[in-house]
Amino acid sequence: MTTGSPPPLAGNRDFARLWASSGISVAGSSVTDVALPLVAVFYLHASTFAVAALVAAEQAAWLFLGLAAGAWVDRWRRRPVLVGTDLARLALIGSIPIAALFGALTLVQLYLVALLAGACAVFFSIAHAAYLPTLVSRADLTAANSRLSATASAAELTGRGAGGLLVQLIGGPAALIVDAASFAVSAGCAYGITAPEDRVEQPAGQAGRRRLRAEIRAGLAYTFGDPSLRTITLSNAISNFCTAAQYALTFVFLARVLRLPAGAIGVVLASSAVGGLLGAAAAARLTRRWGNGTVWRAALLVGPLFGLLIPAAGSGWAAWPFVVGSFGLTAAVVVTNVITGTFRQAICPPRMLGRLAASSRMLTWSVIPLGALLAGALAAVVDTRTALWLIAAGFFGSPLLVLASRSTRGADLAPTG
Repeated sequence: MTTGSPPPLAGNRDFARLWASSGISVAGSSVTDVALPLVAVFYLHASTFAVAALVAAEQAAWLFLGLAAGAWVDRWRRRPVLVGTDLARLALIGSIPIAALFGALTLVQLYLVALLAGACAVFFSIAHAAYLPTLVSRADLTAANSRLSATASAAELTGRGAGGLLVQLIGGPAALIVDAASFAVSAGCAYGITAPEDRVEQPAGQAGRRRLRAEIRAGLAYTFGDPSLRTITLSNAISNFCTAAQYALTFVFLARVLRLPAGAIGVVLASSAVGGLLGAAAAARLTRRWGNGTVWRAALLVGPLFGLLIPAAGSGWAAWPFVVGSFGLTAAVVVTNVITGTFRQAICPPRMLGRLAASSRMLTWSVIPLGALLAGALAAVVDTRTALWLIAAGFFGSPLLVLASRSTRGADLAPTG
C-alpha cells in the first residue's frame, strides 16, 4: 500500500505516531470501560442483566459490520479512517456528561453511545491492524506488535485505575470527559502520519455491491482455508466469549457481592492491565527462546489455570485471588494475541490485510456480546459467583481445541523477527 521500504522501527516516525494514537485512545477508553458500567450500577441502579447488556452493546457492531468493514477498509486509505472514527467517538462519549449536566442521562443513551462508539471501534481496529504492516517491515512486526500490546496494557492500567478513582471523586459522567479528550489527541497523532497510501478504485452501483460480496467471501475463504488460521480463530473465539462473559459480571461481582467502593474497583481491575503489560513485554523474548508455537500453546493452558482464582475472591483483603487471577489470565491472553496477530500479518498478502483482520475479528469478537448477554442471563438463574465458576471452566475450551487440532499440535506459528 505504501511506496518504498519502511524504515527501521527505531527511527520510524510514522509507526511512532500510530503507536501514540493507539496508546492514547486505549488509555481514554479504559476510563470508559470502568466508568460506563459504574454509571449504570451506581447512578442509574441498573440490574445485573442491564449491565451485562451494556457491555454487550459495546461489541455488538462486530456482528453486523465486521465483514463489510474489512472489505471497505481494504478500499479506503487507512489514515482518514483512524482520524474520522476518533472524532466521532469524541462526540459520542462527550454527549454523556452533557446529558448528565442537564439531568437527562438514561440507560437508553448509554446503550446508543455504546453501540455507535462500538461501530467506530470496529473500523478503527481493522484499519489499525491493516495499516501496521504497511508502516513497518515484516522483520519488525513481532517487535511492533509487542510494543503496541505493552503500551495498550500500560494504558489500560492507568485508565482503569484512574477510572474508578475518577468515578468516586467526581462522578461517573464527568469521568467520561477524560475519554472524550483522549480521542481528540489520538486523532491528532494519526493525522500526523505521512506515509503515502495508494488510492483504491471503488466500483459503483450493483457492480460495487457484487464486488463487496466477493471480497467478503474471499476474506472468509482465506481465514478458514488455512488449517492453522482456522484453529487460531476458533480458539480465540472461545477465549473471547468467556472473557466477555466474565467481564460482564465483574462490576456487579465487585460492587454488590464483594462490596468494594468504586475507587477500589478501579484499582482491582488494573491488576489485569498489569498482567497484560507483563505479557506484552515478555512475548518477544519468550518466543525467541522457546518458539512461538510452544509459547502460544503453553499460554493457552496457563491462563485458564490462573482464571480459576477469580470466582474464589472474597470481601476486603480477601479479594486478592481476583487480583492474582486477573493478572495471570490477562498476561497469558496478551501473549497469545501477540503471537497470533503477528502470524496473520506475516503470512497475509497486503491486499488482503483488511479482510483477514475483519474476518478473524468478526468471528472472534462477534461472540463478545453473546458471551456478555449469556452471562447476564446465567447470573439471573444462578448467583453471580456460581456463574463466574462456570465461565472459568469454559476457558479450558481453547487449549482443548488446539490439542485436538493436527494443524497446530506441534507446529510453530510465525517468524519471530
